[in-house]
Amino acid sequence: MSLRMMERKDEAVRALYDEHKDEVFGFLVKLLGDRALAEDLLQESFVRVHASWDRFDQSKPFRPWLFAIVRNLVASTKRKKRERPIASEASISDRIVKDLSREESRERAEAALAALGDDARMLLIQRHGLDMKLEELAQAMGCTERTVTNRLRAAAEEFTRAWLSTQEGGRS
Repeated sequence: MSLRMMERKDEAVRALYDEHKDEVFGFLVKLLGDRALAEDLLQESFVRVHASWDRFDQSKPFRPWLFAIVRNLVASTKRKKRERPIASEASISDRIVKDLSREESRERAEAALAALGDDARMLLIQRHGLDMKLEELAQAMGCTERTVTNRLRAAAEEFTRAWLSTQEGGRS
C-alpha cells in the first residue's frame, strides 16, 4: 500500500471515529456499566476497524459493520474475563416502561435487563437504546431482518419474564 493510500485510510478511519465515537461509547457504557472498560473497548474497536479496513465493503453502510466489530469485541472480552457485567439502562428503561413511576420503572428495567443473556441485552440496547434499524442490525449480525425480528421477539419475551419476576420481590 502506498504512503498516500495509507494516509487516506488513516483520515477515513479518523473521520469515522469522530462521527461514531459517542454512540459507540454510550452503547458500551450502557451495556457494561463500566466507563473505563467502555473507553478501552471503544479504542480497541477502532483499532480493529483500522486493521480490517481493507475487508470493509465500502458500497455498504459503515455503522452495521462497526457494530458487528463492537459486538464481537464485547463477546471476546467477556469470554476472557468470564464475568457478567452489571448494566445501567436508565434511558432504555424509560422508553420500555411507562406504567410505573419513573424511578420504580428504572430499577425494575435495570434488574430485568441485567437478568438477560448477553445477546438479548445487546440486541435490545442496539434496537431501543441506539434506535438501530432492523436492516442495520441484520447487517451487523450477519443475518436476515426476519432473523433479527425473531431474535428481538425472543429478547422481548425474555425481558418480559425478567420484568415480571421483579414484581413484588420475584412473584408475578
